[in-house]
Amino acid sequence: METTNTKGRILLVDDDIHNIEIVRSTLEDDYVIVAAHNGQEAIDTIKVTKPDFVILDWNMPVMGGLETLHHLKNDSETKHIPVVMITGYMTGMDDLLLAYECGVIDFIRKPFDLLELKARANSIFQLSTFYKNEINKRELSLVTYAIRLAEVNEFMLDMISKLQVSKLRGLDVYQLIDEIKLSFRSKIVSDSMKKFDEHFFNVHPGFDTNLLMKHPDVSPAEIKLASLLRLSLNTKEISSILYQTPDSIRVSRTRLRKKLHLEPDINLTAYLMNF
Repeated sequence: METTNTKGRILLVDDDIHNIEIVRSTLEDDYVIVAAHNGQEAIDTIKVTKPDFVILDWNMPVMGGLETLHHLKNDSETKHIPVVMITGYMTGMDDLLLAYECGVIDFIRKPFDLLELKARANSIFQLSTFYKNEINKRELSLVTYAIRLAEVNEFMLDMISKLQVSKLRGLDVYQLIDEIKLSFRSKIVSDSMKKFDEHFFNVHPGFDTNLLMKHPDVSPAEIKLASLLRLSLNTKEISSILYQTPDSIRVSRTRLRKKLHLEPDINLTAYLMNF
């Protein structure tokens, strides 16, 4: 069976083979080290290697560190990849400030202190992971927004269509208002529940999966009820949220208890808090 590689990936850009071997031997237990021997080679391969971060030497032939950094930070596909620069030369204050202005996030000095090298690598990897998660969240938010915008537009088109059909059917104004009210209520409930689901499963990830693993015959509607009970909401509150009568919610709770095979002395809400 194929296993997932959980190691981080580093693109090491250095023309000194000795430096490459030092970094590789120090970090290879925790990271996959991909080596490039000059800046141009790094630019040519970075989109394929997809590193978590780059360790970039300052002084190299073909293309030096600062020029390479400039290229990476001006490319939309690579600008978010953290870069730490190896410095042994050109380390005056003006040079370091210039590198920071170009986008470098840290420096590692030569000759290497191996403990420092490990610590810096781990710190930068954590930062890279944070950046990736933030970018993924933003992308997900944009996709969610786009989907909601499409749903709103579709809903409005549906309302326009209903108005046109109502004219053809000769409905009076009160019938028309009732139909529109019903449509809007349905839309509001649907959207509200979608937002609730998003927030609930962000706070309690895996709740539905874990519940289904132990009780595979639980229906989507019962998972919805279970998630509301998980928050210790009472019958009246749940009935208001789901636009159902309290009696209907009580019946649904009883059915859910039976599906979960709970003994009478087991509290339903307390049981659901285990998932």
